Amino acid sequence: MSTDFQNREPTEWVNSWISHANCKGDRILLIGDSVTRALRGKLEFFLKKWYHVDLFASSFAITDHLFWRHLQCFFNDEYQYKIIIINYNFHHGYIGDYAGNEKILQTMYQKLIHLCQSFCDRVVVMTGTSCMKVDDFEQLDTGVETELLARNIIAKQAAEDTGSPVFDLHLIMKQGRGVDFKYIDRVHFENSAYFYIAYKMLAELSIIKEAERERVRELMDRFLGIEKITDSIIYLEGEDAYYIYYWLKYFCEDIRIVAWAVTDGGDIRKEICSIPVYEIDRVDNKNSLLIIAANDQYEQQMRDTAEKLGFKKIKSYRCMRSDLYL
Repeated sequence: MSTDFQNREPTEWVNSWISHANCKGDRILLIGDSVTRALRGKLEFFLKKWYHVDLFASSFAITDHLFWRHLQCFFNDEYQYKIIIINYNFHHGYIGDYAGNEKILQTMYQKLIHLCQSFCDRVVVMTGTSCMKVDDFEQLDTGVETELLARNIIAKQAAEDTGSPVFDLHLIMKQGRGVDFKYIDRVHFENSAYFYIAYKMLAELSIIKEAERERVRELMDRFLGIEKITDSIIYLEGEDAYYIYYWLKYFCEDIRIVAWAVTDGGDIRKEICSIPVYEIDRVDNKNSLLIIAANDQYEQQMRDTAEKLGFKKIKSYRCMRSDLYL
């Protein structure tokens, strides 16, 4: 493995996160870079009732001995992992003697998977995402993409050779790029994209068992008074719309969000997740289920406003999560 300083970037970094380190409970470990780091918190939003989500993120090349030395801190008797998700060696390690050596990279990736498998029964390989041009975040950097695709092939082959499933994040984000989300720099996505990724991971990897998902769905249907597919409007203030959208989309398929409502025109968004945004007094369908998604500061005021406007079916998203221990 490389020990030559010239094979490193001008600044190398390591970022580790042990969630609820003083608590017992099932855990997931993400191994990746700054994209994975941005995903960690969003994934834990969905999973906080079931899993703590830990992180090892780094810029070191997979061939660098310092990558392995730092990573080893996570493999001991203190914390055990139900799932380890590897999303590494895609946005760094593009310089040095081993950067383009497919055989060595294949060997290192297999070594990483085997290490994870020695501590965890379920290891998932997640492909890397594209980079945009330095001066245009809407245009693909085709030079980097060629190398990235080669590394994705290596990761997929290593996964196949070790019997590990693949979550093809590259394909998922390629399909949504410029439509469902945007890049905020060459590598990183806007906030909504990470909620989308977390939702897709839950849906495709079955991180939450189907029986548990169904139990939550039944509890929510009972709380909201839903017996069939129901049109709903989310009355929003001080909460993240994307989190609510994907949370309800995953756990409560009987809710069909037809509109977002805001108190005034201060929210300049015309739509969220392709669903229109209206001022609350311009919403015509007062018979729809109105779910208030707000913090303590605004909720009662918003409920009073909705009742004065004639809404009859009003529920609190915050109370639902709290009362159902979700």
